[in-house]
Amino acid sequence: MSHHPKPSSEVGVKIRAHPSLCLGYGMCRRFARDVYHLDEEGYIDFHRLDVPADLAFEAWIGASVCPQRAITVIGEPEAYWRERRERFTAESEEASL
Repeated sequence: MSHHPKPSSEVGVKIRAHPSLCLGYGMCRRFARDVYHLDEEGYIDFHRLDVPADLAFEAWIGASVCPQRAITVIGEPEAYWRERRERFTAESEEASL
């Protein structure tokens, strides 16, 4: 079962991809299927993307797992997203008890 943050009026993030750095591992897509789309060969195929707030958390996770660091999240600082990730993880663990 997938848990997603509830949509809100929160401003989303912008994604800047660096296709020349992408080696086609597909980790971004694996962790953020609704955000990252790859071409038919498995490479990132966009340069800029606006991501709505309800997918901003997933966008950050997908960018953070890229082994080549081919994706940059533009928006709230990394510390904000880390705190949100930890809170989400704690809430998920509590719900499974």
